[in-house]
Amino acid sequence: MKILLCLASDHLPANILPLESPDIRPDVVYVAVTKGKKEKGLELIEQIKTMGIKTECLDVPNENSLHDMNTLFENWLLTHDTDNIIVNITGGTKIMSLAAYQVFS
Repeated sequence: MKILLCLASDHLPANILPLESPDIRPDVVYVAVTKGKKEKGLELIEQIKTMGIKTECLDVPNENSLHDMNTLFENWLLTHDTDNIIVNITGGTKIMSLAAYQVFS
């Protein structure tokens, strides 16, 4: 299964535009959402669903801890170890982007 993991932020096009590429078009999109970006995250999920792509929310419980964020992404990765995963690190907080880069590189 081809999965895109993206990070919710105020700038929705950063996560929407890559989905228009046939090379990226995933089977499912997971959107990592912090408490502070819950509204924007839900808006992003709804926009992706209108594109006909299955979308899931990945709740980020502690957006201020790099350690917790790394653990969240590592545990998520363990449940998707046989999938083809693309990570879009252009959104989210700096800590989210750093954690995603560390875990998925």
